[in-house]
Amino acid sequence: PMHNYPLVTSVLSTAIYVPMSFIYIIPVSIFTNWITEEQKAIPKFKFGVMGFFDSIAGIMQTFAVNYITNASTIVLVQQSAIPISMLMSTYLLNATYTKAQYAGAGVVLLGIAVVLAPSFLQPTDTSDPNNLLWISILVLSCIPMCLSSIYKEKVCIRRFVL
Repeated sequence: PMHNYPLVTSVLSTAIYVPMSFIYIIPVSIFTNWITEEQKAIPKFKFGVMGFFDSIAGIMQTFAVNYITNASTIVLVQQSAIPISMLMSTYLLNATYTKAQYAGAGVVLLGIAVVLAPSFLQPTDTSDPNNLLWISILVLSCIPMCLSSIYKEKVCIRRFVL
């Protein structure tokens, strides 16, 4: 029922999310010491980069979710973030994984292939011809989402852990 409103939905969620974030961030930073001076010293443009990646991922997901007809397909396809993030963090963060973790990522990919293959190999009269497009956009939305996580780890988390 929301096919005509993905952009409105995306803008509305952002318009609510940003002010709600400041409603708790400002009082916490003024009245408590939970946010340290070192954390406050992080350049704000880094949060802009994170927000950019998150917003691109959110917009892509909002559009894709509105046009994919099967809800279980959405949940399954979003799991492609696991192997995508493993691949990206291996190259961008030099992360290493165990054989069991690679096997788990392989199982995820195999599960996605097994579930989606019949609908693409034997489409029915009621299948949406654009379903592959929207599923691809949903998979591609994992790239900026994973880039955001990797960027957060690289510029924020490692700074405070190491």
